[in-house]
Amino acid sequence: MLGLVHPQPQAEIRSKILSYGQHLNDAVDRHRTTPSNWHTTLLLALAGELLFNSMEVLQGETDGNCCRSAWGARNLLELHYWVRFITTSRENSRRFHEDMVCDYQDLLKQTGNEPGLEELIRNSKLVLDEAWSRLEEVKLGNKRLTVLQIAKDFSDEVGYRKVNKLLSKFVHPTSLSIQLRLMPPILVAFIVPTILQIGALIIERTYPVLTRALNEHSPGITQRQE
Repeated sequence: MLGLVHPQPQAEIRSKILSYGQHLNDAVDRHRTTPSNWHTTLLLALAGELLFNSMEVLQGETDGNCCRSAWGARNLLELHYWVRFITTSRENSRRFHEDMVCDYQDLLKQTGNEPGLEELIRNSKLVLDEAWSRLEEVKLGNKRLTVLQIAKDFSDEVGYRKVNKLLSKFVHPTSLSIQLRLMPPILVAFIVPTILQIGALIIERTYPVLTRALNEHSPGITQRQE
């Protein structure tokens, strides 16, 4: 997915991230008076997640906090594949929208035998049983979607695994992430800029896609093809 072959100055990368963010934020603002529907609500929710996590990448870079930047970048990585998936077709959008039922069902299975939660789980199952009948793309028994499977479907499993593995070294409390501040500065110097550039490349491949999708659903907006 990513090729870090032409490193850029950090100030230039930050400027690029903020520029893409402004275009996406403008697309979000056009929906302030748009009637609510599931599709627009889903697009706006994804936009909010993207904007929040881009700020995490930038703030981590400002603070010299590799782990915070990596956390934001890894979230952006996963959001990248969800955005690609839902913008491919209305059916995919609906499938993702309804996947929260599958995900919640999986959650109930994991907690079903926990003592003290019986009544809460029983009430939740009643709500889910009613929800299944109103779904369009999801059928009873369907498994939840996973980012890895989506990456495979886009023939991008290798790229996803590579970037995810790199960022996970700093997201999880590993020996490296815990002792990072104790390492010689020369060994740390390239990490924050590298994570920042990864985040910027993901944003470059994701924000315009969602921005176009939002503009296409904005009343009176004709999206200019770039």
